Amino acid sequence: MVLRSGKVDLYHTREASEATQRLIPGAQIADPPWGDDEWYVRTEAQARGEGLFGGWSALIPQILAFAGG
Repeated sequence: MVLRSGKVDLYHTREASEATQRLIPGAQIADPPWGDDEWYVRTEAQARGEGLFGGWSALIPQILAFAGG
């Protein structure tokens, strides 16, 4: 599973995530469980001391479903 990047993420472009998916045989592309502006939301959260990856626990159900668990 390759997570599709947000439309406004200048550092991790949507085109890059879609190209990565095409390069990996059998890979599936999926939308993450947050909005297209998550990179900016998390960057602002980091500035407040909340951590850049604070929202990543929202991925757990999606990863478990993908893995069949």
